[in-house]
Amino acid sequence: MDINFVRGVLTAVAFAAFVGIVWWAYRRGSRRRFEEAAQLPFADTRPPVVHGPGPASAQRGREV
Repeated sequence: MDINFVRGVLTAVAFAAFVGIVWWAYRRGSRRRFEEAAQLPFADTRPPVVHGPGPASAQRGREV
């Protein structure tokens, strides 16, 4: 088996994988799922985070 034959087979396998990924990404069923995933960074489902000490902890700090 020649190294060039192995390189040719690996090139064909890589090309087939590329075509498969492109087909998977652009098929009709994936569009809705990808659009939902694209909106995930903008979803506000977590409670608001309060940074720094609140009024009660600030008063306790002064008393000590």
